[in-house]
Amino acid sequence: MITRSAAYLRDLEMFFSAKPLNTLQSTVGACMMMEVYKEAVRCVAEKVQGAAISEPASFDVKGMPNEGLAKVRHVGAWTIRKVVLPSLSVSTSR
Repeated sequence: MITRSAAYLRDLEMFFSAKPLNTLQSTVGACMMMEVYKEAVRCVAEKVQGAAISEPASFDVKGMPNEGLAKVRHVGAWTIRKVVLPSLSVSTSR
């Protein structure tokens, strides 16, 4: 767990100018870490969502190497299994 890593504890001890940390300092440090993490995820999500909405990614599948084609087939098969097949089984059972 990251809140128990040596680097994290060292940084927290420097932040609070205390060694060893008491329970309150450890709790506040963990809460601060989670809030910073949430803010970082929110910022990244905004950037990704904005990029996804702005324009679709286009690429030449026929010009891809075999490794790339295998990945496209793998993701396509996974998508069909997760999205299309459950929909078909629901509609045929009615």
